[in-house]
Amino acid sequence: MTTGQCETSKPNTRIVDKRVGVDVDVDVDLKNFPVLLAEFSRQFPGNGVWRDGLRRMEEKNLKDMNEKWVLLHIEGAELKARKTALLKQQLRTTETNEDVN
Repeated sequence: MTTGQCETSKPNTRIVDKRVGVDVDVDVDLKNFPVLLAEFSRQFPGNGVWRDGLRRMEEKNLKDMNEKWVLLHIEGAELKARKTALLKQQLRTTETNEDVN
């Protein structure tokens, strides 16, 4: 028995979740999804319950979720670069206007 809610049929492979009455895989290695783990850790600091939920998901779904977070981080970096370029351009404009006056 793992928790009060589940019985283990084989250690670290499958559990029977009594709440829903189905076998659930729990052998997914969450270390394969570092960006997803980092985001959940940031959103739910000090609360590890979400890890159990993620471990019960299919690896394909976890991979998709991780990839979406990676793409979102890339978009955020691109946006930050565009903001920096805009700021640099505007600062040059300000310097040019000061030279004219």
